[in-house]
Amino acid sequence: MKKKVIIIPGNTDLNRGDQALVWETIRLVEDVYGANNVVCKLMTDIGGPDYQLQNGQTEKLGYNFIDTILKHPGRKSSKKTEDSKAYTGGTLIQWGWQALMDYLKTRLLLSSYSIVRYVGECCLTQSQKKSIEEIKSADAVFVKGGGFIHSYGAKTDPYFLYFLTYHITLAEAYGKKTIILPNSIGPLKNRIAQRIALKALNHTALLTTRENISNQYLASLNVKSKYYPDLGFFLNPSERDMSDYLLALGIPVEKKKVVVTLRPYRFLGKSNPQELFQKYINSFVCLVSHLVNKRYHVTFMAHTLGPSSHEDDRLAIREVVGALSKELRSQISCIEDFDLTCREVEKIYSYYDYMVGTRFHSVIFALNVDVPSIAIAYGGNKGKGIMNVLGNDDYSIDMDRIDESTLISVFDNLERNRESYLANLQKKKEEIQKQRTDLINCIREVLV
Repeated sequence: MKKKVIIIPGNTDLNRGDQALVWETIRLVEDVYGANNVVCKLMTDIGGPDYQLQNGQTEKLGYNFIDTILKHPGRKSSKKTEDSKAYTGGTLIQWGWQALMDYLKTRLLLSSYSIVRYVGECCLTQSQKKSIEEIKSADAVFVKGGGFIHSYGAKTDPYFLYFLTYHITLAEAYGKKTIILPNSIGPLKNRIAQRIALKALNHTALLTTRENISNQYLASLNVKSKYYPDLGFFLNPSERDMSDYLLALGIPVEKKKVVVTLRPYRFLGKSNPQELFQKYINSFVCLVSHLVNKRYHVTFMAHTLGPSSHEDDRLAIREVVGALSKELRSQISCIEDFDLTCREVEKIYSYYDYMVGTRFHSVIFALNVDVPSIAIAYGGNKGKGIMNVLGNDDYSIDMDRIDESTLISVFDNLERNRESYLANLQKKKEEIQKQRTDLINCIREVLV
């Protein structure tokens, strides 16, 4: 009989980085068990308004989905958003009440008493009941790679961490071995949120991190973890020739080119978020002017297109493009295509000379196809940590410290050191491929 593996947390094809992590998790699981010996079920929000957009590309690969048990508290809003500008008092009350109701219902499923869990199961929808049965019959639960476990001290952090780690804790409550694939974890500044996160992490069969900053942070909390590379490093580009695609968008294939990824970052926990966001936008406006003067063609790639406004890169791109002069706007291009898969996006990056990436998986994709890159680091340890692993600290800029002179200076330095950058990258990529084999063997050991 085939083994059954559940992959959590939720799937979304709108985020090409997350899509790559899910697809590479599936490939890793198939290499662990043998492709013909395992069935993977992916968790997603079944019945959500953007279901097809979030899952259509992965469904085409033949994979099946199960419903999430704990859903976003803003699901009943007319338009779900995570944009801090849209947080009104009414929104917070509505979401807070929904979160409280969700907590009371889903907390029952985490009880050590089977009768209490049974009561909790009675509160679920039919789709969610099926998900519980899938979890009960699973041989293991794998947490896809990424960087979602962090908090910055906000009052809402305890529920935020409860929400983020819930399905890990749920799998453990039903006695399933959980494997956390390479993640960035931390910081965890809220004490209650930290306890919630550690409760989930301490009971895993295997906990792995994708950079040493997270590894050291967990060690300071007496949590054991092992380092392995981000799964995005194992993604192979599409075999499709994308040159005609680029030409159709007016992108000169033969000219020197720089691809840029942005995100509408909110600067949570900062006292001056709007000021920092404007500084971030202005820095890229100045960078575009600098690159065009150096005769580069600049392309803005919407690497992630949702599902929330906080995850829609088009918003940040429009801020930058709108601030450019008419002359500069005529010399750049934008790609905003829902039909592109992560592998096709990676292939597109291979046509460029340099990448300046705020979406960190856009940086990883570019490095996979030997494109020297600068990472704008945000959201915990991932950006700086992974660039540190690669020996590229000089090419990582903290999002909240970015300014036009720093961004231009780092790019010019990257130009000057292109050959040494690529030589170091080749050496690191050879090590990374060996580490994937080590990870497979490590997983096999804990599953015995």
